[in-house]
Amino acid sequence: SHATSLDTSPPIFYLNDTSRAVIAAVHKINEAAGRSVAAYTFDAGPNAVLFMEEVDVPMVARELAQQFPHGKGSSLEEHIADADLRAKVLAAGALTVDPTWAGNVKYFIHSKIGAGPSPQPVSASLLDPATGLPK
Repeated sequence: SHATSLDTSPPIFYLNDTSRAVIAAVHKINEAAGRSVAAYTFDAGPNAVLFMEEVDVPMVARELAQQFPHGKGSSLEEHIADADLRAKVLAAGALTVDPTWAGNVKYFIHSKIGAGPSPQPVSASLLDPATGLPK
């Protein structure tokens, strides 16, 4: 969708400077690790969504918290709300922050893969099993 938007006349720019800085940060993390640690995509706007294995989350969060620190008037607790993740980020020592992008990333949302689909009783269906139409 972003490529299509850029190809319109006039072009529509969904990504912003911070979006592009996140892209660069992910490439830098991957290069430093010598492997693909994280991958990125974007929602329908400038908000990055990163994918990585659970083992890499603390390292990636730490790197991003240093490059995109919380802004004035906010705290690391607001920036990384997940207390367990925040503890792992801080376990490696004090953050060395780059003020260039301070406050440009409001917060990190750390979510995990769930248990996946599970069978539900027919009574929980939103469709009529006989017609396939909404109930």
